Amino acid sequence: MTPDWPDPLKQHAGLIRAPGNGGVAASVRAIPGSIGYVQYAYGLLPGISIAALDNRAGKIVAPGKAAFDAARSSIMADVSTAEAKDPVNEAAYPIVALSWLVLRKEYDDPAKAAALEDLIAYALGPGQAVTERLGYLPFPESVKDYAREQL
Repeated sequence: MTPDWPDPLKQHAGLIRAPGNGGVAASVRAIPGSIGYVQYAYGLLPGISIAALDNRAGKIVAPGKAAFDAARSSIMADVSTAEAKDPVNEAAYPIVALSWLVLRKEYDDPAKAAALEDLIAYALGPGQAVTERLGYLPFPESVKDYAREQL
């Protein structure tokens, strides 16, 4: 949680800590010439410039729907930790995150179970319409079907 940064960065206010993605994004916008690391949506929505990165295939790839789709396709073809770290697809953006949802098999309160089912049904249905505007990818049908089966 606390990297051992090189001494030159520690001196002369070279490093500024900010709380969470929102805090880092706000600092980057407020401080000319600053660099930060945030979730894609926190750079996209406020219009912060986002870096293109060198991926495993040696290609410089800009973040965005096509690069994220390529990463997702690569990960789904080989579901492994190694593949999720830096997908092999030459069009893939090298830094991706996967969404997880962990639920109990049974709930003591039927109202809570029903509310969770409604929330997940919304997320897998109408909620998919806003994912790209928020900086995320919509789930492919196969993933939505799998999630519904598990639910």
